[in-house]
Amino acid sequence: MISENEQVFFSGNYQERINSPIITTGNELVKEQIADFSKQLNLKELNTYIFEVKDSTEKIINQLSYDELKKKILDERKEYELQDIQNLIQELAQKEIITSIEAEAIDASLVYRYTKSELFQKLKKAKQMYKEQPFYINLPAKQIFKEAKEAGSEKNILVQGMIDLYY
Repeated sequence: MISENEQVFFSGNYQERINSPIITTGNELVKEQIADFSKQLNLKELNTYIFEVKDSTEKIINQLSYDELKKKILDERKEYELQDIQNLIQELAQKEIITSIEAEAIDASLVYRYTKSELFQKLKKAKQMYKEQPFYINLPAKQIFKEAKEAGSEKNILVQGMIDLYY
């Protein structure tokens, strides 16, 4: 969606190509649901999707200036008023970091309410904050797959992902 581009997932018809019944990140899924979901994915197409997203992301990043790359959208240490949020959205649209359609879709009052939330206040007081941190966990397959448990499998599964934020 950035720079007026449609998301690769939709433009490449990847929901159908990877055989995914959902279009979310899957964070709402639990053990057996994850296992069932994983079994039905077309891994070859998923791999193609991953590299197409990588290429698309690199293309967008290469178009951004150094200042745009290092800019935070919201500074968790700052106090915001509603007008500050509205100005920020307008600035992002003017710099074409987001599209005008995306800017119109953002509810500034919801963002403002978030800056007044208990979580945001905790972030303001946090000594350290970590964002976009990769993680890797090696789990026994029997903890995830019923079949592996029943078979007494000793195999492991590498689970990897990205932690959005922790403090």
